[in-house]
Amino acid sequence: MNAFYQASGRQKFDCDFKSSALIALTDPSSSSCTYPGAEADVDTSNTWCVAKPTANDNILQSNIDFACQKTNCDPIKEGGLCFNPNTLMHHASYAMNSYYQLSGRDAASCDFNNSAMIVTSNPGYGTGCYYASALPLQI
Repeated sequence: MNAFYQASGRQKFDCDFKSSALIALTDPSSSSCTYPGAEADVDTSNTWCVAKPTANDNILQSNIDFACQKTNCDPIKEGGLCFNPNTLMHHASYAMNSYYQLSGRDAASCDFNNSAMIVTSNPGYGTGCYYASALPLQI
């Protein structure tokens, strides 16, 4: 997907893939996997912080523990609107984004030891699970 997006001039409409792709404003590369291309020229007024797909489970759990001390994580608890899918990746993304929004969408608040990235498509999913994108975050 990234190769097609880069070759097509990095336009937002070239990165939809039937809503299965996200434009990352931070480099999603890791030590074992790199993605070529410069940052995209996109509207950054609505941004979200999500876990990198390469983040390991220990880091994700640590991120959840940290973010949930600072924000309301009730939606990712059992019975919450964002509990399913019940994976560390989804729960961490929700918690990390809540912290990022509460911190004023400062890029430094979406680093989480290089295990997170900023995206421009709302990662909310399913029925009723929406990730916050506006300030101030009401929790």
